[in-house]
Amino acid sequence: MTHVLAYAVNLDVVRAADISAETAADVELCTTRDLLDDVDALLSELNTPALLSRPICPELERFASGWGRKLMPPSWLAEPPETCVLVPHAFLHELPLHLIRTDSGDPLCVASAVSVTSSLTSLRYALQRSGWARDVADQFVAVRRKRAKRLYAKAGPRLDRSTVGYLPTSSRWLAAGVDALGENDDVWRTLPAELLKVCAPELDVSMVESTDQSLRTVLASRLVGQEYELVVLAAHGHRDPLDALGGGMVLRSSPEPRGRVFNSIFGRSTDTDNVPYLFQDLPSRELAPELSPSRPAELLSVAELERCQAHLVCPLVVLLGCSTGRPVIHPGDQPQSLAEVFLRIGAAAVVAPMWDVRMPVVREWATLFLEGLGGRTDRGRAAAARDASRALHDRGAPLQDVACMVLHGDYR
Repeated sequence: MTHVLAYAVNLDVVRAADISAETAADVELCTTRDLLDDVDALLSELNTPALLSRPICPELERFASGWGRKLMPPSWLAEPPETCVLVPHAFLHELPLHLIRTDSGDPLCVASAVSVTSSLTSLRYALQRSGWARDVADQFVAVRRKRAKRLYAKAGPRLDRSTVGYLPTSSRWLAAGVDALGENDDVWRTLPAELLKVCAPELDVSMVESTDQSLRTVLASRLVGQEYELVVLAAHGHRDPLDALGGGMVLRSSPEPRGRVFNSIFGRSTDTDNVPYLFQDLPSRELAPELSPSRPAELLSVAELERCQAHLVCPLVVLLGCSTGRPVIHPGDQPQSLAEVFLRIGAAAVVAPMWDVRMPVVREWATLFLEGLGGRTDRGRAAAARDASRALHDRGAPLQDVACMVLHGDYR
């Protein structure tokens, strides 16, 4: 049976509504004040890639085995539900609730099939997007299924598919990868294609590439009015804690500036070092100062996807980029991350990491996850995520690797 745990946080207490098809209970979990210092310590560790690379992360372990257990109903700790959906609130959006250890010692994501959603409304939208008939036994959400014909306006010129790296010959699949900050570009470009072959062994995938156009520009265009069975993107993620719309993925740019103009100010077209003034429309595509690209690169940001009015129909999106699933909270309890944006523009489910991850671990987890889907991207997603995390847990992987990826949206 599927259970939904919807949190509510105020200045005094943290509460949760435990909802299933048969029961509904309101549970007072803990006081808010007791959590604040521990939350700060945990987030500090999750924000530091060097600390996450250690075999054991002390603050993450303290959260999973200690104070984090306050955030789970006792009944869930004693007997985790078979399938569960977590709906965080306020600062809980930034906590890895799926890693809380149950009474058996296993993390929740190992004991249960877990999905995370930003709100009950977001969950309802995600469930409605799935194109297959709802299981009669699953009566959590009664949704009338109607196949509606969607009409999309054609936007922009037709783009040459040779600019998107690895692409299958079928337009029902989309994959792209680039290592713009390191020296493993060949590996990152081939990884999305390898994962597509795991999910669809008979898929005809061929390598095509070009450096004449910006991968950011081409990829953004392919997310406008499209329908896919699976989208896999592998690139470095960037999370801006001060600007919820400024995070995104670091993608290859063209050698020449595009979408930018040179101009003069007060009769001058260059600065005192004779460097031309360069202008571009917002949102900014420039990389943050702390990022050092190994090749020409620019940012495909949350703001850019909103500006280009991206919209797609897709049962599953896999984002292999650090922290692309970790939100920055907007006023009004609106978490913003690249994973959240893909849910808002039409994906039924998104898999993405909450922190900086190691590519070999991500490759292993994603391969196990897609193998568990058995060639279907529109069902069994939470169960496949649980089995992938369980496989890593059983071989003794550290806690930060066991749940390196989080499923958002439709759990089925």
